[in-house]
Amino acid sequence: PKVMGGCQCDFIIRVVADEPAEKVYLELVGTTPSDNATVASLNYVLLSYDPDAYVYENIQGVEVKDADGNVVTTAAFGWKLPEGGLCKANELVLTLAAAITEAGVYTITLPENAVWDYVNSTAEVTLTFIVDPSLVETGIDAVDAEGEQVIYDVTGRRVEKISRPGLYIVNGVKVLVK
Repeated sequence: PKVMGGCQCDFIIRVVADEPAEKVYLELVGTTPSDNATVASLNYVLLSYDPDAYVYENIQGVEVKDADGNVVTTAAFGWKLPEGGLCKANELVLTLAAAITEAGVYTITLPENAVWDYVNSTAEVTLTFIVDPSLVETGIDAVDAEGEQVIYDVTGRRVEKISRPGLYIVNGVKVLVK
């Protein structure tokens, strides 16, 4: 017993060992251009998460590597698209320090815990993009849709859905979206 402020109190300290909680990751639901897409050039990647996403400030740059593993440039997280528009609450943009215009296969590895919401963070993820500069010169020669709608923006990047006004190529036909 211990006397505190005129009261006699008994203190019991009990240590409870909790099992470690299973790690739950914030889900990357899509990228624009999409993972494994063939593009004319690569200057940014829009990342969509479920739910809202934020970036740890200590992640200054993410390496962009060629097929041989050489770092060709870096990318930085942000909330503003290079065209000037703001990302949605569940989106982040990775803007490359230097646009990639040389043909090749390039990878971007997002480190574990680079992105988070109020409860969870992200697992490490590697995105791959194929750069084919000839897409700019010749455009899209043919579309093999096999029942699905194929959409490209004017830079030759394949997009899953039209989310902003602009000029698109849908199944090989130019479409203006206002």
